[in-house]
Amino acid sequence: MDDASLREYEVLKAPFKSGHGRGSTADSDLPPLRFWSELGAVQPYDRLIRRLLGENSLAVIYGPPSSGKTFFATDMGLRIAWGGEWFGRSVLRGAVLYVAAEGSRGLENRIAAFKKQYAPPGDLPFVVVPATMDLGPNGSDVERVIAAAEHVATTTGHPVRLIVVDTLARAMVGGDDSAGLDMGAAIRNCDRIREATGATVLLVHHSGKDVARGARGHSSLLGAVDTAIEIEKTETGRFARVVKQKDGADGEGIAFDLEAIDIGEAEDGERITSCVIVASDATPAPTGPRLSPTEKLFVQELRNALADAGRVHRGDPNLPTVAVVAREVWHQRVKAAGATMNATSANAERALLSKHTKSLKEKGVIGLWNDFAWLVATDRNHAQPR
Repeated sequence: MDDASLREYEVLKAPFKSGHGRGSTADSDLPPLRFWSELGAVQPYDRLIRRLLGENSLAVIYGPPSSGKTFFATDMGLRIAWGGEWFGRSVLRGAVLYVAAEGSRGLENRIAAFKKQYAPPGDLPFVVVPATMDLGPNGSDVERVIAAAEHVATTTGHPVRLIVVDTLARAMVGGDDSAGLDMGAAIRNCDRIREATGATVLLVHHSGKDVARGARGHSSLLGAVDTAIEIEKTETGRFARVVKQKDGADGEGIAFDLEAIDIGEAEDGERITSCVIVASDATPAPTGPRLSPTEKLFVQELRNALADAGRVHRGDPNLPTVAVVAREVWHQRVKAAGATMNATSANAERALLSKHTKSLKEKGVIGLWNDFAWLVATDRNHAQPR
């Protein structure tokens, strides 16, 4: 690794250091501190992939089976390892560590297809861990992943910019992605990796059985990530939608397709194929009204409440013939998800709940009658955040 890259890597690994020797407390006992004179430098966002993925962040790509999410994540990693551009967006080149927790055979074929289609020059700093790593509640492999990233940086001469975990569910060894405590532990373990390496950690995840409800499992995942990208396959094509972007531009979308590539022949003569990602000019389906991140959390928790406690009340002319749920049940879930954590009083909390509930009603996303709430049927009631 050259001196400049090594210095940049060390800065990424330890962006905050206590300083100035203020006070009598030993430095080792202090949390990271930055004083006023050290603050205010403009920090560019979405630099790893412009207008899509930031550095040293936590991100998730999710979608249903056969949507193309793993191809999309692989291609993203390969383009970061290569550098240049990706779907017209500038890319910050760096090493990529791909944790193939669901097995590496399919990944090998995807890489073979990429090599045949694009013939990248020389060696790309793209390294695979062909094994399941325990990043769940036990977190027994967190330090091993950190050590692997440091070894990759030293060996390739490139700072590790991206660590892909494919899939989150397989990496949660002994954990349940629907359990808040287990998901919280996995998020903390991924943050440990991110903080120690300076890399962006990208989780490949599944949609739930009800695709409209978004990523599978506990809602704390969407709340914790900086970037969430949903992959969907429709009659008109495949699309990647940015459904959450913490600091950068949101609402971005990429239309893509999978192009089959002949990569070899099996022993019995059968041709072996895989796919590469190619740009598409297909038009995505309407996304519905644009929602703030908090409003989106309200909608997600309403979906969860409807799935768990919703009932159809037939015979009441004021209620639709779809599942409805008590508003209080819904709001309790919203509070449990942390949407009102910044409210300074009970009155402030009630005002916040009322504000966002009213806004969703005015935007036509939800229906309300007396103490009941429900989702209004639209072409796609899965709106993007502002």
